[in-house]
Amino acid sequence: MAIATLEAALIYLINERVPSIVGCITPIFRNENASLPALTYETSLSSEDVDLDCMPSGIIRTTIDVDIWAKTYAEVKAIQKSLFNLNGYHGQVDEINIGFIQVSASGDDLDSEPDIQTSSLKFQVTTI
Repeated sequence: MAIATLEAALIYLINERVPSIVGCITPIFRNENASLPALTYETSLSSEDVDLDCMPSGIIRTTIDVDIWAKTYAEVKAIQKSLFNLNGYHGQVDEINIGFIQVSASGDDLDSEPDIQTSSLKFQVTTI
């Protein structure tokens, strides 16, 4: 499998839960010619905790913003529901040891195109 980054581990977990978006997950911008449904993601914040001696603890907290793109509102909500199943996830994904995933909704929006629906999620991921 050779997954070496947190983003790759998260994409692997998402693909397991939503097979319809395999190959349609891209960083930051969605290819407008790509098929729907699709996901875009962006790592917005990452910080490492320190221990009592002010040394790095090895516990890293990362926030990843995810946007869901689909043709219908119902499809967006179905994908969102599947992704909410990652809430509370912990485990090993190849080389990445995920201590905890917290998923929260960021909001529903209409894209500038009238036939595309979007919704945003925030993944707060703790790695050990």
